[in-house]
Amino acid sequence: MNKRFITKAVVLTAVLSSALALSACSSPGPAGGGASSSAPITLTFWNGQTGPDGPAMLQVIDAFNASQSDVQINNVTMPWDQLYAKFLTAASTSDGPQILAVDVSHIAQYAQTGAILPTDDFYSNSANIDQSVLPPAAVQASMFQGSNYGVPMDMDPLMVYYNKTMFTAAGVDPAQAFTSWDTLTAAAQKLTIMGSDGTPTQYGMALPEHDTVPIYPMLLWGNGGGVVSADGKTSMLGDQNSIDAMNFWADQVLNNKISPVGLAGADADQLFQTGKAAMDITGPWMTSGFQQAGLDFGVAAPAPGPKAQVTAASVETFAVSAQASDAQKQAAYKFFSYWLQADNQVIWANGSGNPPINSDVSASQITNQFTAAFADPTLLKNAQVYLAGIPSATSVDTDVFIPTLEKVLNGQGTADTLFPAASQQIQSTLDAG
Repeated sequence: MNKRFITKAVVLTAVLSSALALSACSSPGPAGGGASSSAPITLTFWNGQTGPDGPAMLQVIDAFNASQSDVQINNVTMPWDQLYAKFLTAASTSDGPQILAVDVSHIAQYAQTGAILPTDDFYSNSANIDQSVLPPAAVQASMFQGSNYGVPMDMDPLMVYYNKTMFTAAGVDPAQAFTSWDTLTAAAQKLTIMGSDGTPTQYGMALPEHDTVPIYPMLLWGNGGGVVSADGKTSMLGDQNSIDAMNFWADQVLNNKISPVGLAGADADQLFQTGKAAMDITGPWMTSGFQQAGLDFGVAAPAPGPKAQVTAASVETFAVSAQASDAQKQAAYKFFSYWLQADNQVIWANGSGNPPINSDVSASQITNQFTAAFADPTLLKNAQVYLAGIPSATSVDTDVFIPTLEKVLNGQGTADTLFPAASQQIQSTLDAG
């Protein structure tokens, strides 16, 4: 299901409590599930896997619970918005979860307010995971002020979905279309069909601006620019590389009309699904919907920009509540390690459609060709996460970047004049913390 990269932050008004010491077993039982000298540690796990990925997650949880007798996971699934709202309250009581799944856009806020615990010790113990099998961006996405506050559950990179029927009709070769920005936009222009009134009846691409995955930030990255620097301290919107990238794509939208303006993410997906746009940049969660619509489509990595081959990705991470005791935290690590094992990642990938996050999983183990494509190691290696580790991410994106982007795409100013001023606003927001 579609995961938002940036969600509206909710301000905590309650003082978050310190971790509660809860009783736990002192004598671990046999790894194979034999009798233990005391009751297992039970961890309540909150997550938002209410869609088709839910059964696959439960399959791994059930297998973990059956594999040993020391730790048992009590699964609680609810809609994402409900989870985020409830956790803010539960974080100051003893009624909340010990572990939860969370989009990394929430990590900085939760870490800053003390709602979750650091997880650096998970990575420092090689018995938990060989970190080299995980995409660096997935691990780094849960960093805040020098400490890690998560363990990646999954990572969904973006790819370009393209309509094979439209490509054939326009004489566009997909093997050539995605080699550079120039070949991509040339293809998009050929795939844009103008009506008698000068309005396209078919668009080459659907490029969403708001309520969407970070398409335009990804395009800025391709030219060596961006919205905020990798360390989260410096605004990059006024950088000449960012301005040049925006000028390039604004020209394609405003003058060549390869995409309509004002699109939300759902609008872009709908245009592609109904055959009104030949390309759509989105994640693996849309594969089943496009298949059900009867589309003949393929997927390709986003075309390299002039200065970088990069894609955007969303990361969902495990977090440990500040309520958890030391014993519960170590029990959580046992589950996280189990989740990340290659065999269990195969179960997750084949059942959910999400690509496996463990690079030891081979493409031959994945039953869905599109899932295998999204799991390509090169694609994951080139992935970046938008505004990770920045408490003011919502203000930067929703309050400054998106309104400025929309002005440029509506012809209300150019990147040359609008981006530097917006960059100053973003820098002030970053400096204020």
